[in-house]
Amino acid sequence: MRVVLFLAFLCSLCCSSAQEIEDYQLVGFRSYTYNVKGEKVEKRTFDSKQKLKSFVRYIFDDNGNKIETLKYNHDTILQTRYIYIYNRENVKVRSLKLNFSKNAESSKVYIVNENDKNVRTDYFDQGGLSKYTLISYTDKGEYESRKTFNKSDDLLSNTGYKYKYENNRVSEKLRFSGEKLVSKTIYKYDEKGNKISYSIFNLSGRKSNKKRLYQYNSKGQCIGSKVYESIKL
Repeated sequence: MRVVLFLAFLCSLCCSSAQEIEDYQLVGFRSYTYNVKGEKVEKRTFDSKQKLKSFVRYIFDDNGNKIETLKYNHDTILQTRYIYIYNRENVKVRSLKLNFSKNAESSKVYIVNENDKNVRTDYFDQGGLSKYTLISYTDKGEYESRKTFNKSDDLLSNTGYKYKYENNRVSEKLRFSGEKLVSKTIYKYDEKGNKISYSIFNLSGRKSNKKRLYQYNSKGQCIGSKVYESIKL
C-alpha cells in the first residue's frame, strides 16, 4: 500500500509539472517522508524522467536531535554517513563525515555564542585543521557574513548577505562575494506561511538560474518539490 501511495504521489508531481515555465526546463523531483513525530526521515531525489538518483535517511534521538544522515546512491549502496554530536543543551558541537566511495574521513567543530548560534566552524581533514569559517548574523538571526580562512589565516572567501522582508518573512536575499553582487533569491509563501517556491538568479552568468516549487500535505509538511533550471544562461 505504501509503495502504491508513493507512486501515486510521484505521478501527481510529474503531472502537475506539465505546466511549463518559460525559459526553464524541469530537471528533477524530490519527495520527503516523515515519522509519527513529524520528523523528516527520508528524502528521495529523481531526475526529470522519475528515475531514482539517490536517497537520504535521517536518524533522530529522543530529544529530536538529528544524529545521523545516511546518503545512498540509486543502487541503495551507502555512499556517505554523517554523525552529529550535541552538548547537554542539545546544541550541535561536532560532526563527522565518512565518505565510503572515496574512503575519506573529515569532521567539523562548531563554536556557538550565548544564543547558541554557530559563529565559527573549524574543518578538519586527515586529523588536522584545514580551514575555518567565521559567521555573523543580522538582528533577525539571518546570515550577515561568512568569511572562510585557510589554516594560515589567509582569506579564502568573503560572502555577505542582505535581505528584504514581507510579513516578517524573508522575501528577497542578496548574496555578495566581497563587494560584488553574485545572486538574488526570491521567496514566495502561501497564506499559511509555508514557503511554496524560491527562485535563484545567478548574476555572474556562470551558473544556471534555478526555481524550486514545493508541495505540502494537510499537516503542513513539505512532501515534495520540483526543480527547474534556466535554458538560457
